[in-house]
Amino acid sequence: MRPDSPKYVFLDIDGVMKPGRSYFCPKSANSMNSGFDPLAVAAINRLCAKTGAVIVFNTTWNRLNMVDIANAEGITAPIAGKTRYPELHDRLKAIRLWLEDNPAAEWVALDDCPIADQRAILIEPENGITTQNYRDACRLLGQPDPFMLLL
Repeated sequence: MRPDSPKYVFLDIDGVMKPGRSYFCPKSANSMNSGFDPLAVAAINRLCAKTGAVIVFNTTWNRLNMVDIANAEGITAPIAGKTRYPELHDRLKAIRLWLEDNPAAEWVALDDCPIADQRAILIEPENGITTQNYRDACRLLGQPDPFMLLL
């Protein structure tokens, strides 16, 4: 692997960017396709800025135009594309297929469904991304965030 190979964040939406608690927000009440949790958006933007990683969507939402949705929801991190999930019916298989065509220096998956890989961080779907999930992702991407280590 070349040292300048990209780093990827394989990102799920439901339970991660749109945790159960986000449905209390007025924007979420009338639509299943909007209303990302602002704290989750901030965490993903910070994670990508800190580590130099880019987003690859690995979600049932891949049937939608994820770039437009992500931009409308405030995601400013670079987006590399999306996997072939749910077409492949297996999240890890979709990640591995993506990586065959797009080798990575490091990667992490943020998902509320278990993925059998040590680089997958299981997100609790009611609350979404926590500070511990963020710290774990930074570490797996080779860039611990010293500020967050103080928490």
